[in-house]
Amino acid sequence: NNMLAKLVKAVSSRLEEEECSYTLSAADFAVAEKAREERPPFEELDALIGLDGVKRTVREIAAFVERRGKEAGLCLHMVFRGRPGTGKTTVARIIGKIFGAAGVIKNADKFIEADRAALVSKYLGGTAPRVRDVVTAALGGVLFIDEAYSLYRGDGDSRDYGREALDTLIAEMENHRSDFVVIMAGYTEDMDKLM
Repeated sequence: NNMLAKLVKAVSSRLEEEECSYTLSAADFAVAEKAREERPPFEELDALIGLDGVKRTVREIAAFVERRGKEAGLCLHMVFRGRPGTGKTTVARIIGKIFGAAGVIKNADKFIEADRAALVSKYLGGTAPRVRDVVTAALGGVLFIDEAYSLYRGDGDSRDYGREALDTLIAEMENHRSDFVVIMAGYTEDMDKLM
C-alpha cells in the first residue's frame, strides 16, 4: 500500500535522526492522508472493497460522460440508496473527481455536504434562502445531501418546511443543471418513498 509506505518512510526518517522511540503524531497521518488524496479517482474507486456493481456503474457513467462531453443540458443528478457505512459518501466524492477531470464540473474538489438541518428552516420564509445559499456554495462541484428522505416527512404538519426545501432544490437543480451535480443519499426504503 503506497499510503502505508509513505507513512513508514516519514516515521523511519525521524527515528534515524532522533535514535529513540517515536510516537505517531497528526503530522504523520497528514503525510498518509495527502498520499491517499493524490491517487487518481479510478484508483480510489478500485481500492474500495467490494462494491463491484457500484464500480461498474461509475465506470459506465464516466464512459457516457466522456462520449457525450459537457453538453448543454446534460443532467447528472443522482440518488444513492443503501445502509449507513456502504460507501455512499466516498463514492460521491470519487464521482466528483471523475466529473471534474471530464470537465462536467469546474471544481473536482468542491464537495458540499448538507442535511435537513442545513436546508430546512424552522421559520416561514427561511427555507428557500437556505437552499439557495447551499446550492450557491456547491456551484461548480457536488452537493451531497445525506438522509435526503428526511427533507419531506409528509405528515401534514404546516410548520414543516421540508416540502418547500425540495421544491426549491428541484428548481435550482433545473436552473443550474450543468453547473453542479446533486447526489441525494439515504436508506433504500426511505429514498424510494421520497422519489
